[in-house]
Amino acid sequence: MAGKKEFDGIEIGAFWVNEDTGVMTGKMGNTRLLGLPNKFKNKESQPDIRIYVTPPKKKDDDGGSNPPF
Repeated sequence: MAGKKEFDGIEIGAFWVNEDTGVMTGKMGNTRLLGLPNKFKNKESQPDIRIYVTPPKKKDDDGGSNPPF
C-alpha cells in the first residue's frame, strides 16, 4: 500500500549506509550522527554498530583569521 508506514513509531532521524565500508551517516534533528561497525565485537550480546555524535560542520573554515563580526 503506497504511503503506509512499516512501523507505527515516530521517526526521529535517518541514516545512509556506505555499502563498501558499512559506515552509516545521518541526522537526528540538527544533530549529525555517525554509525561505525563494532570491530571489537566478540560476544553476541555486544552491539553490531556504535553511534557517535559528530561535530557540526563549520560554515567558514578560514583558520580563525577573520573575526566573526
